[in-house]
Amino acid sequence: MSDKIEELKKQAADTEERAAKFERLHAESTIKRELREAAERGGAFNADQLMPYLMPAAKLIEVNGQNMVRIVKTDEKGQEVLFTPAEAVGHLKQTKDLENLFKKPVPVQPAAPTTPPKIDWAHMTHPEYLKLRDEHPEWIGLAPKRRK
Repeated sequence: MSDKIEELKKQAADTEERAAKFERLHAESTIKRELREAAERGGAFNADQLMPYLMPAAKLIEVNGQNMVRIVKTDEKGQEVLFTPAEAVGHLKQTKDLENLFKKPVPVQPAAPTTPPKIDWAHMTHPEYLKLRDEHPEWIGLAPKRRK
């Protein structure tokens, strides 16, 4: 009978060990997925480059029955502060040493009009023609001016 008890204890220990292993794997994969998504949405060139900065402080916590990824940092007073992955990526984006890991927004310049408006050649005065030639030479078939 003691053999059966020892065998059952061993099986229970093995089952607990397997459960802990799969719980750890689930937590790691959930954390990595959330951090990658936040990095991609935050404009990172390569989300995996941010993992060494985010993973050590990332934890899977349970809030109201739901698992959520949070980045745990300590503030100046020594208290723990929880950040969402998006907030943590935003803080990394503002760090001077890490700004090269993120894409810079390209300023959008308004495009020059490609088609000219209807030009009333019959009623155009000479000063109007000279102004048109200076501002939009391509509208009258001339080469565009070089920009300085």
